[in-house]
Amino acid sequence: MLDKSLLDKLADVMTTRGGALPALKCQPFYDLMSELFTAEEAELAVKLPLVAMTAKQLSQLIDKLDFVQLENTLESMADKGLVLGEKTGVKTTYKMLPLLPGMMEFQFLKGGTGTRDRKIVLLIHEYLKSVNQAFASSAPATGDDASPGKRIITLEALVAHIAVVHSYADVLELIAKTEHIAVGTCLCRHRGEILDRPCVKPKDVCMIFGREAKAAADRGIVRMLSKDEARHVLDRAEEAGLVHQSMYHQGGFVDFLCNCCTCHCGTLRGIKRAPVPSLAAIVRRVIEIDRESCVNCGDCVQRCQMEALKLELVDLRLDESRCIGCGLCMYACPTDALKLVERVNPWDTMPVK
Repeated sequence: MLDKSLLDKLADVMTTRGGALPALKCQPFYDLMSELFTAEEAELAVKLPLVAMTAKQLSQLIDKLDFVQLENTLESMADKGLVLGEKTGVKTTYKMLPLLPGMMEFQFLKGGTGTRDRKIVLLIHEYLKSVNQAFASSAPATGDDASPGKRIITLEALVAHIAVVHSYADVLELIAKTEHIAVGTCLCRHRGEILDRPCVKPKDVCMIFGREAKAAADRGIVRMLSKDEARHVLDRAEEAGLVHQSMYHQGGFVDFLCNCCTCHCGTLRGIKRAPVPSLAAIVRRVIEIDRESCVNCGDCVQRCQMEALKLELVDLRLDESRCIGCGLCMYACPTDALKLVERVNPWDTMPVK
């Protein structure tokens, strides 16, 4: 176990990195960090600036560190998926990764199932439970604090608020315009498999785009894809009924793209459990039903992970407040009666009191 004061400093540093998951000072966090970091790596991590720098630049910024030792430590951390080590020609820059999306995914994008992999999965599982409990216990009430019905904000709901849902066409466009694309193993379904809760849907469909993809591939963490291979991965995810989603970044860029299911993805479960799922994430579109073409077969209903579609008697019904515009239902429609249209104003789906 690393020294507690050092672990507290590490939590403070990770908080400045942002991301979708907070760094809470609790025993499960200490246990996880002590498994991921050596004392030397943790000491260096708390000194790393927010911006990416070369080892030479860092040696000038951080006093009393031997350059060769510094470079070796940074390389070890990059290989372990703790920092992003990006090679450009003969120069390599290093930047600390946030917990999620970032450090946690990097531990499992390889798809390892060894003893240490299982240990890290269990430690992550315990930490996620602690975060969930912390937010549940500190959640505000909807009205009077003394009232019996309190609003519990789980980690899943918290994370879901910064999710962006993408359609198949969105991802095709992203693949077309991105130079570097890589694929790795889904953290959520891999975690479920190690915890003896496997999923029948494919695991090797989570994608990274841009410079992060190349940096991770250079370390053997993920596998680079051609554009044709990337489209094939997307087709497999679409066929399996997986929702394409990323975390929101200012500027609209996508680095990590998850292909998710509600049985294993906490973010997607949080969206589904929200009173109005279409407002629990960034949702740009909604399904529209062509009543003349629809034969009310119901094939689309099971494809909808938000339960937005229902077959009532002989009519297909859509609850627009539950539709997150993923378009997965379109895949199953035999008559092309479903299409995605832009939402005029997502707040219009709010229920009227």
